Amino acid sequence: MYPLTPAETLTAIPTLHPAWERIAPETISKLDATWAGGNLRRWAALTHRLFTHQRRTPQPTTPAAPLRPLQPTRVAPTP
Repeated sequence: MYPLTPAETLTAIPTLHPAWERIAPETISKLDATWAGGNLRRWAALTHRLFTHQRRTPQPTTPAAPLRPLQPTRVAPTP
């Protein structure tokens, strides 16, 4: 299985969960480039983290709040 291309990511991630429909394409692209690398498992983990944060944080937060603790990683290109 190959990672999603940047164009595929912009199409697929908003359909992964309704929460991603409200996120700007630029933010999705940045998250993919710095953290997920087109990997759907990473996107699923990020989605889980987002909702865990929302359940634990009763006050409204910005969409970026649960992303702050993430450490961007460089994603190795696949051959």
